[in-house]
Amino acid sequence: MARPAVFLVCWASFLFIWLRHPSVEARNQIRSHPIRELLQRKTIEDNEASCEHQPMVRANDWMTNTIKLDLKRHGWFYNREPFQPIVGDEQGNLIAGVLFTNSKEVFKMTVIFPPLHPEEESRECKVILKSSSTNSTTSFEASGTITEDTWHCSLRIDALPSDEYNYSVIYEANPELGIIYTYEGKIPAPNKKEYPRIAAMGCFGPGTTIDKSDLVAATLKQQPDLLVFQGDQTYFHHALAYGFIELIYALNELTRSIPTIVQVSMHV
Repeated sequence: MARPAVFLVCWASFLFIWLRHPSVEARNQIRSHPIRELLQRKTIEDNEASCEHQPMVRANDWMTNTIKLDLKRHGWFYNREPFQPIVGDEQGNLIAGVLFTNSKEVFKMTVIFPPLHPEEESRECKVILKSSSTNSTTSFEASGTITEDTWHCSLRIDALPSDEYNYSVIYEANPELGIIYTYEGKIPAPNKKEYPRIAAMGCFGPGTTIDKSDLVAATLKQQPDLLVFQGDQTYFHHALAYGFIELIYALNELTRSIPTIVQVSMHV
């Protein structure tokens, strides 16, 4: 009776290993993809520049592990050509989404991008705020640098008067060719309600699809004054950076014009 049991254990182990590894075609795509080559090159450069007391930087880990999970699911950025918008994006945009807060005259915004190709050398983005008050010509501007590997750009404006604003995030992918992407939304005036309406969200899980349109529509219907992302923002344990980028892209119509606070949990 022991022999059949041993056979079944060995067969189950083989099947598990086979399912976790990508096909030959997928491996070839991973090896030859320009974004992966950039990340590998960045890893080598960072490691050579770092001192022995610093941990080794593994910039390509999230890309590699994500591809092993579901190549089709990540086609929205993986199949994107240089200077082109996110694959399938209804608004034809390259900017994945934003997070922002506006409190005590301090405006903070994080702009999220998909991984950029080596040809997309521009790593600068900026935001322009214009007061939505009638006949107002007041505007404020801030610029920042896109951080590779996490593909975000941090922007901040101090001493911002209390008001409602329209904003435009601008990324000049290739100014010489006139390729410029703009992401727009509204910034409500700082909330002064005694009991603001807060939408607390978390433990989203990987789901079976990137689509979260039902969640977005249901939340917008409640007209929250503030979003709070708590708990586990992603369950992509071996691809945390990707998981968070995907989440913001999937919820970008929710975070576009509602202040958002992210409370990092043990996963991300």
